[in-house]
Amino acid sequence: MPGETTEALSAAFVSAMEHRNIRDRAEELGFSLNPSPAGNFAQLIRDQHVIYGRVIREVGLPVQ
Repeated sequence: MPGETTEALSAAFVSAMEHRNIRDRAEELGFSLNPSPAGNFAQLIRDQHVIYGRVIREVGLPVQ
């Protein structure tokens, strides 16, 4: 996805998550919102991929 599209979507999501009614409803459903730039989310996914990849290899789960 082009960077400008990603940034525009990220800004829209961050803006939506700042509305009190959105935050309240998310909390009612058990979610904790932490709006951040798209780059932060991309880094989180990369970090989690490394962590869970290691765990999967350590316990010997087959890759599907």
